[in-house]
Amino acid sequence: MTETTRPIRSFCTQCIEETDSQVVRRPTTIEFRGREYATKEEFVRCLKCGYEYDQLGLEDPLTQVYEQYRREHDYPSSEDIQRLRHRMHLTEKEFGRLLNVCQKTVRLYERGALPKEEHAGLIKDLIERQTTVDSSLFDSMKSGQMNALFSIDLAQPQVNDWPNASPLNFTFRPTPPLQPDDRNCHLAA
Repeated sequence: MTETTRPIRSFCTQCIEETDSQVVRRPTTIEFRGREYATKEEFVRCLKCGYEYDQLGLEDPLTQVYEQYRREHDYPSSEDIQRLRHRMHLTEKEFGRLLNVCQKTVRLYERGALPKEEHAGLIKDLIERQTTVDSSLFDSMKSGQMNALFSIDLAQPQVNDWPNASPLNFTFRPTPPLQPDDRNCHLAA
């Protein structure tokens, strides 16, 4: 069912003037990662010419889908990711090296983009462990004394290790410098 608001004044790019308009909300579906999600799209409709356009401040339907996906798959929120990075005293670039992505990808994750599945799992594990990192290791990394802080081995827990098994094992050893390239600096939908 389509909902409309009372008339508002808004600039219509078709009429090239400020006109009476309405904010329109209507149901829509968006396919995301192999599934369809029901959501609502919002736009402004000019009452003079009928032109429909987006306007800043209206809710983005993709943001609604991301939130549904986060809840269904227990993904960390953008606030959780940013809080973890700050708690670990890492810059976006350093956190990106930990995830093996570029700084831009970390910024996108912190602004609401969904992490790739493997990144979401790693971030979630770090959050659950409430991991803190000694800042002196980062000082060493920044000064060039270490090529990289540490590597992360994803290992399958053995049956006899249960319930204390964790798929995340930290191995503190120098690793080759990470050079995120274009293949690591994009988001897979």
